[in-house]
Amino acid sequence: MKINIDQCMGCGNCISHCPKHLLQLSTDRNGRGVRHLVNINEQECIDCGICELMCTAGAITTPIHSGHDLIDPKAIPPHAGCYLGSLSKA
Repeated sequence: MKINIDQCMGCGNCISHCPKHLLQLSTDRNGRGVRHLVNINEQECIDCGICELMCTAGAITTPIHSGHDLIDPKAIPPHAGCYLGSLSKA
């Protein structure tokens, strides 16, 4: 996963949905004056993409997985439903 710290709004939405609990807000502030996201253990990240789906600021990008087999659609809250269409296999 890659984090654009200057784009991060510091909302924490991604933090509460990380299945591995690897995300937290930095003690540093970005150009917007907010505490930005950091991944506390990049080696443990499974690149599931849930954080990217939950990021309303578009500050997170993850590698594309064929068929998104690592994402369990049941783990994505209803308010993210507009993104579920992108998870279906073509």
